[in-house]
Order: sequence, then structure tokens, then C-alpha cells
Amino acid sequence: MTAEDRQTLAAELADWAGRAGCLRGAALLRAPDGTIHALPIGSGDPHGGWPIYSLSKAITGAAIFRLIGAGLLDLHMPLEQALARFFARHGKPDDTRIADLTIAQLLTHRAGFAGTVERGDAATGEALNAHLRETPPDRAPGPELLRAVLRQPLAYAPGSEFRYGNTAYLVLGAVIEEASGQTYEAFCREHVLAPWGIAGALDPDWAVLWSFGGWRMAGADHLALIEAIVRQFPDLLARPDWTSGANAQSWYACGLYVGERLGGPDVSHWGTWHWEMDDARGGPLSAGGHATVRRRADGLSWFTAAECLPVLAMQAELDGILARAAERLHPISNAPGIV
Repeated sequence: MTAEDRQTLAAELADWAGRAGCLRGAALLRAPDGTIHALPIGSGDPHGGWPIYSLSKAITGAAIFRLIGAGLLDLHMPLEQALARFFARHGKPDDTRIADLTIAQLLTHRAGFAGTVERGDAATGEALNAHLRETPPDRAPGPELLRAVLRQPLAYAPGSEFRYGNTAYLVLGAVIEEASGQTYEAFCREHVLAPWGIAGALDPDWAVLWSFGGWRMAGADHLALIEAIVRQFPDLLARPDWTSGANAQSWYACGLYVGERLGGPDVSHWGTWHWEMDDARGGPLSAGGHATVRRRADGLSWFTAAECLPVLAMQAELDGILARAAERLHPISNAPGIV
């Protein structure tokens, strides 16, 4: 990145932060050769750790594929088998269809749970409110939260519709623990992050978000994670059968949105968190922030995190700032095979 390009990006980030009311954040670009260009947003440390919220789902997806590779799970395994011990201890779900849900349906948000768009996501609804009245948010959830979530019926027929939410990935956290015999965090750190030289841990303030949104790591580490997934787990990103059709330009695969561009996978995700609660155990809770990641098919990627929750248009504007900076750094017309 030239000094002029860096100055331009810094000015654009400062202008965005002022209009968004964002005091702290970070923006990082990763060139195809692995070079990192890191800039602060406001007073943020671009080299420090940040909550990544729903970007955590990529870690959960990679952990599932590690277990599949070890022969401990498979994509068509039903929850009745994958959570047999959990159901024996805590009872089967009231909606009998839940026991038949497969790992593949959970990974791709096609299990039938209500999503965040219709504000019916069970993992972040009243079940979480009730959990936080009894347990502080800095602790990973015990079986009580999952048990409460699974008391609720499915909103859609399994496999019929894509509905993005958090419930499926909460369930996958429990699947990882049952299949591995380790805690979710320990398994992910040992078998996903450590082999790729990546540091990360559950957020000390919001560990309750766990397998669907609870991780904290430096932007450079998350970009390295995405690069490793793309290179080493192509099956994780493969187009599912249900995307076939004229409008199947993108899909959700194991913790990432995926599209086919420039002859390869273009992957991305966003994460937001906003929670206000007066009657939580330990006192009132007030939290908000967001993070985004994208890796183009030519290998250039970027990450942003901010301790604020701007409106969606401002979040999209920030992503646009990084996209333009990426183009200046590595024009897409220079990608192999592009003319």
C-alpha cells in the first residue's frame, strides 16, 4: 500500500467514524501474499483483539469439519444420534422433528428454526433473557440454555427454507462437545486455531454467545482463519445441492456466505450485537458492536470491527470503504484469469 493510499484510507475511516459516532475500531487489509495493512478507527488498536460476534460461526463450522474428518460426525447424521447423551440427560425436544435434523441442515441454516429477520431467533430471545437473569454473560452457557431453546417448536419444515439465525449454531456447539469429549472452546482452540497458528478465545465479557457469536481475536488472526478455511477446507465451501437453480448465485456454507466469482469462492460474513437489559444477574447490561470480513476469490481480504452499532447503511458504507481500498491495493482486473 502506498503512503498516498494509506492516507486516503485513514481519512475515509476518520470521516466515517465521525459520522457513525464510533470512537474505537479497526480496519485491516490482507494482500494475497499475506501482507497485512492495519489502520485504527478512532482510538482503536488495529493489532488488538476484538469481539467478532457472528464471524465466530466460521470457527464452529471448521470444528464440525474436523470432527467429520476424524470420523466422529457426518453431514447426514441426525441430532438423535449426534446429541444422544444430551437428550438422555435432559429429555428430547417437544417438537419431535428436531431429533431428525441433520448436521448439514444446521450448518446451512435450513433446519427450520426461526431466524433473526423475523425476530424469532430462540438463541437470542427470551431464553437468553432468562439465562442472563441467572448466569452472568462472561460464562459459556451450560445445558440449561440449549434445553430452553429446544423446547420451542420449529418455525418451518426442516430443509424447506434458508433462515439465518443463531439457534442452529448454538446446537452445533453442543454437538462439538458431545462428539469430542472436550469443551467447545478447548476443542476449537486445539483442533482449529492452533494447527493454523491462530490465537483466539471466547470473549471474557460475552462468552455466553459461545458457538454462534462468542469469539474474540485480532483482525489479522481472523483473516488468517478465513484464508486457511478457503485453502484447506474446499468441501466446507462447496455449493449445497439445494442451491441449484437460476437464482443460486450465493449460499451459506458452514459459517460463511459464499459466492462464485473470478473462478473461485468469494466468502464473507458480518456480525452485530446489541443487548440492553436491566435485570441481568450482576447488574444492567448494555453492549453493542459489529464486525465484518470478506475474502475475494483472488485472495485479497479485509476485516473491520467497531465498538458501536451504526445503522445498516453505515455498516455497508464502511465495507465499501474497505472494498475501494482493496481495489486500489490489488485491482480485481489483475487477478489471474481476469481480462
